[in-house]
Amino acid sequence: MKSVLVVAHDAGAAEIIGAYLKTHTKGKHYSVYAAGPAARIFRRERIPFRVIRENKKNIAHIVAKHRDAALALLGTGWMTTIERESLTCAKKAGIRTAVYLESWGDYRTRFGYPAKNWKDTLPDELWVGDRFAWTLAGHYFPGVARRMVRNQYLAGIASRYRKSSKRRDRIVFMSRPAPNTAHMIKELLQHTHYPIRIRLHPAEDPKRFDGLIKQHKGRIEKSREKDLVHDLVRARAVVGPETVAMVASASVHIPTVRICTGTPILPHHIQTATTVARALKILRL
Repeated sequence: MKSVLVVAHDAGAAEIIGAYLKTHTKGKHYSVYAAGPAARIFRRERIPFRVIRENKKNIAHIVAKHRDAALALLGTGWMTTIERESLTCAKKAGIRTAVYLESWGDYRTRFGYPAKNWKDTLPDELWVGDRFAWTLAGHYFPGVARRMVRNQYLAGIASRYRKSSKRRDRIVFMSRPAPNTAHMIKELLQHTHYPIRIRLHPAEDPKRFDGLIKQHKGRIEKSREKDLVHDLVRARAVVGPETVAMVASASVHIPTVRICTGTPILPHHIQTATTVARALKILRL
């Protein structure tokens, strides 16, 4: 049976890798290590894992223990060095490496660019889930093999959404760990009468916005749903700072607007606004 070493920390790749693991079990044995948001996601999905620490000695010990693995499958975290250090150790141990590019931006910086020897940290293979990512990966990493691997996370969301009854009675605000998100929510409260449900990013403090919610009780709530689909079925529209969760809402044809003043990253046909007021005008809310 083939052995695969899996290391994940950040939420984006963990969602996709977790969904991949659950649909590709035949003929493979996975040794899964996780920390941070990835640990919470794998626990939610009931994927067995061991905890990995952000410690070079600990990471080197774990990789050495699995030196006979046929593949090391990793994400590309920005919150810690766990995935990048695991990639470096796996390459040194002679393990074939693959990284799933779960988003569409900052591709080179994920591997240490512009450091002098950043190309030394590139994996043997890059996994992508759509044609846009395929093209970007080929542009930024012309010498690295690419593989199209279906994004089972998004596919699962779309399937469950189609089978669910819809209420579409509120605006779902997709949050992320950025300082300006609270200001966006306050603007939403000023410009619309629709109830607002905040869906926190997995990296955010679970208690974030508690004061704001208490202040505007009845008009705003925080999602307690583990499954994104349970929020999407309530969404008349989705708005917020640019976040990968918006790809899911747009893919099931929910009106979605990202509030973004810089260059948008997400490749899908998601409309863009520079202010909350403009976003609501686009959504006709």
